[in-house]
Amino acid sequence: MNSFQTANYIKFLMLQNYLKHDYAKLEKVYTFYNSKKKNPFDNTVLSYQIITEALGTTAPELQESIFIGDRLSPTLSVGLKGNPRNTKRFLNTLFLRMRIAKIYGLESIVKLNVLSKLMLLERFQPERFDAIVNEISLAQDGISETLRDREQALTGATGKKGGAAHLGDVSDDKYDAWIKLEPSLGQVDLRPYIFISKEKAISFDSDATFPEHLVPLLEQLSSDSQIAQKTAAKAVKSISLSDATILFGKLEIDSRAMDVKKIPPAITGMLNIIESHPSLEERLVKHISSYPSANIGPWGVTQLTGLKNPGAIALFKELLQNWSRQDGNRALKSTATQTLKTY
Repeated sequence: MNSFQTANYIKFLMLQNYLKHDYAKLEKVYTFYNSKKKNPFDNTVLSYQIITEALGTTAPELQESIFIGDRLSPTLSVGLKGNPRNTKRFLNTLFLRMRIAKIYGLESIVKLNVLSKLMLLERFQPERFDAIVNEISLAQDGISETLRDREQALTGATGKKGGAAHLGDVSDDKYDAWIKLEPSLGQVDLRPYIFISKEKAISFDSDATFPEHLVPLLEQLSSDSQIAQKTAAKAVKSISLSDATILFGKLEIDSRAMDVKKIPPAITGMLNIIESHPSLEERLVKHISSYPSANIGPWGVTQLTGLKNPGAIALFKELLQNWSRQDGNRALKSTATQTLKTY
């Protein structure tokens, strides 16, 4: 993708996350966006105004998301060379870390704009990011003196030189350009951001070490296209359990960033894997049971009724019992109660 296409792609992904994967609304925006073009090749910007006009509503949170998308676009476009897969991976990691923050009760502390800026440093200047991480681990208040001093230097203010890294004292156009991005981080307690970024499962390293020969199959197993999923289901039959486990693990991670009221494409991919590799069934049941019952659609029951592994079946029955007792999700409770009668 060129820089313009990358910018729009990022904002559509930000919109999709904001809409919690409501594809009817997403399609509505996309159709309205296309109607603004006089020609198919016109460079029409996906703006907040277009989105709100299409949806018929305004929201500060959405406006902030689109603003962040605009901020991310220049760096991601150049740094990732317009690669849509890598761009989506970056955004999925961002969304996943926000979900992790919510799990740990940090959703009111961790801000999307701060996290996204830090992730740019992590992805494109890892040595500087690691230095900041080391500095924060020793800071009592979570404030990076390195960042604070560099911000002051660039704005002409004076500040005390300090910090464990001192990388901020070195003139570097790429680093300074990052420093100038909003928001300023010199007075922000970065400990919660470093905390959720330390999770190995949601680091950029996991993408770097993913086997290249499995990437095409991963894309099919992650797709919301039925044709792609059917093709993948056939291909999975001929791969080793080791490769199937690697694919399963990546889909497991990716599904954490998705809304589960409707079955996420990543979990459809996991279901296609266990069809040929039933030894992974228990792991899938445990994964689905880790979601709050209030968030899961009835698919959580209906998609697991064909399990073959005795251990997985026992876990599923226990899960059905738990879902039938809860009162926060009536649709799930009703489906679980009915299904229990067959076990």
